Amino acid sequence: MVDIKNVLSGFKPAIVLDIFKSLFPAGKELVGLDIGSNSLKLVEIVETPKKGYVLTRFSRIPLARGVVVDGMPVEQQELTLKIKELFKQSKCKRKGIVTSLSGHSVIVKKVSFPAMDDAELLFPPWTMGNCVI
Repeated sequence: MVDIKNVLSGFKPAIVLDIFKSLFPAGKELVGLDIGSNSLKLVEIVETPKKGYVLTRFSRIPLARGVVVDGMPVEQQELTLKIKELFKQSKCKRKGIVTSLSGHSVIVKKVSFPAMDDAELLFPPWTMGNCVI
């Protein structure tokens, strides 16, 4: 099995940063949205030439009990209204967001990959769309 920390430790820091950046949408600004059981949180991060990535916006709004239960949205209309309220409150105008999934609907499976050189790690000869796990 491939240990990603060991794989990335063999790269120069600039290459690791490029790999990290490739995981996110194009551009220099990112908006993160955290949907928790008790609250919604929004952060905006902007890349600057002198300081690197800078947190430019943080906003939090509470959720009523039962809107999200065990990581699953139960009251979807209420959640939608609260997300819109959070964006309005934070004055964030960006449409693209970065978020993650949790809860029972997330499937995690350990897989083994063949040994690959640096070029193959950056540009594997396959895509996840062609894989059956």
